Amino acid sequence: MTDPQVAAVGHTLQSAASGNAGATFTGADVAEFVHAATIAIVGELTLDRLWHAVPSFPTRSEVWLRLLEGYGL
Repeated sequence: MTDPQVAAVGHTLQSAASGNAGATFTGADVAEFVHAATIAIVGELTLDRLWHAVPSFPTRSEVWLRLLEGYGL
C-alpha cells in the first residue's frame, strides 16, 4: 500500500500506442475510482456514452463529469 494511494486499470502510457485506454489515479481514497474506470475501459465506452452515465455516489464520482467537461463534452 502506498500513501498517497495509487490505483490503475488498463494500459500504461507506453502500451497505449494500440489506441486502447488506460487510467491511473493518485491521491487519497482513489481506489474507489478503479471499478468505474474498469467498466468504462472493458466496455470500450466512448466519451459521449460515458457522459450519460449517472454516478452512484455523485459527491466523489463527479470527478468523471469534470474530466469529460475538460474534453469539451
